[in-house]
Amino acid sequence: MHCVGGRSAAWGLFAAGVHDETLRPWFPKEVERALQDTYFEKAEKLFNLSLPASKIIHQQLLDSLNILTDDIFDVHWQWGRIASEFKDSRNFDFAEDAYSTIDKLLEIMMSKPPTSKDNTSNERCEHKNFKMLIRTEVRRLAFDVGTNTVTGVVVRPTGGGAEQKIKLKPGGRVVLAAGSVASPAILLRSKVKLGREAGHLTDHDILYRAVSFKYLKPEYRDEVGSMKLQTYFLMDTRNRRFGLANMSIHASSFLR
Repeated sequence: MHCVGGRSAAWGLFAAGVHDETLRPWFPKEVERALQDTYFEKAEKLFNLSLPASKIIHQQLLDSLNILTDDIFDVHWQWGRIASEFKDSRNFDFAEDAYSTIDKLLEIMMSKPPTSKDNTSNERCEHKNFKMLIRTEVRRLAFDVGTNTVTGVVVRPTGGGAEQKIKLKPGGRVVLAAGSVASPAILLRSKVKLGREAGHLTDHDILYRAVSFKYLKPEYRDEVGSMKLQTYFLMDTRNRRFGLANMSIHASSFLR
């Protein structure tokens, strides 16, 4: 049973791979090598990442940002990688097409590993009894009395209404993939005893700041258009801790 959600259906943005300086102390060596040598590249190919149209004025802006930032932060601003398609004249303004993880999750949910020995191509088979509920939200997990065994999920219509429990079949599992906001909310409503793991409900801290600016020449506004920029930056010089900074300039709100 999969609980699917999150913002991937609308965003189509792509976060860069974990910085090498972060991988090294926090991940096992074999995981670090696998990500660097194989899986980061696979993810980029899966998303079919592209870069937006770049004019001379865009490059000048990027160069200026890099020069103005103190060298100690090790900043290299560049276009944010995207899994969306935009018109060249309207970068990051409104996506004409975008990759969504929902498609991939549905593909996994609707199929199961091959069971027949005659299936020489090793293709996944479609689940005969697959069901998908729309306009439905998961409120919490249901547990067996006195145990930590999940027996199902409690759902209700989106926008409110009566709750209903959907039970798992024997041996069934619940896969929680409801996004970085809804998944923690479901766990908290389920009153799961998290202990010291409460800080891991979201995968990272998010810091946000908005500043206003004006163009030296008003005509530059239309020429520059919308920009979404990314860079790693050194947050902690003593411990070599890196963060990922995103900058939106005159971009649509859903891309910020």
